[in-house]
Amino acid sequence: MGRIGLAAWKKHRIAAVVADEEGEFVTGPLSAKGTSLLLNFQTRRNGWIKVSVEGKSSRSLDNCDRLFGDQIQKQVTWKGDGNLGISPGEDFALRFHLRAARLYSFEVR
Repeated sequence: MGRIGLAAWKKHRIAAVVADEEGEFVTGPLSAKGTSLLLNFQTRRNGWIKVSVEGKSSRSLDNCDRLFGDQIQKQVTWKGDGNLGISPGEDFALRFHLRAARLYSFEVR
C-alpha cells in the first residue's frame, strides 16, 4: 500500500484488438474521408493482418498484401495499390483478419 509506480507504452497503444491465434471482425458502416487506410499494429513472428473493404467498390482479403511487424502508421495495400477503391463520402465497412496480431488503431486518410 502507498507505493508509486510508472506505466509506459508506445504512442497510441493503450488498447488493442488481440488475436492470439486467428480471428476476424468487421467494422460498422463508415464514410470515406480519404482514399488510404493506415494501421497501427504489432504482430508476432508468425503473425499478419489483412483487410478487405466492403462496399460498392470492394477490395478483397485475397488481394490484400499481408502486414507484419511492429508499425505505428503503415498503409494497407492490395497487390501493391494503396487506394481503398472508394470515393470520398461513399459508405463502406472494413473486415480485418488477424493472425497472432494486435491492432491498436486504423485511420482513413
